[in-house]
Amino acid sequence: MAMLPEGAVKDPSKPLCIVHHVRIRPECVEEYRAYAREHYILPASGEPGCEVYDVWQDSADPCHFIVVERWSSLAALEAHMARPYVLGGLARAMAMQDGPMKSYYLSSAGFG
Repeated sequence: MAMLPEGAVKDPSKPLCIVHHVRIRPECVEEYRAYAREHYILPASGEPGCEVYDVWQDSADPCHFIVVERWSSLAALEAHMARPYVLGGLARAMAMQDGPMKSYYLSSAGFG
């Protein structure tokens, strides 16, 4: 169900991390910061299975943001993606973007 590329998740029962690189149009930076906090970080942080949900802003390039998500399992991520605030908010967030978002789907390297 989650909008993941084929093969992005090696073991659906294990934690997964998603890192998104997003460029925001200069005139939308402050709006995006507020929107991300209110409509993504705060609600997602309280969801079952959400271990990390944070947005970072590049100090050298204020239009470059990195969104970091860590979920306990694929099921937790899928539940998140099905929530109305996520489904309803994607279009607004995408309208602020300056180009496509680049996403990386990561699994633990097994060092810890």
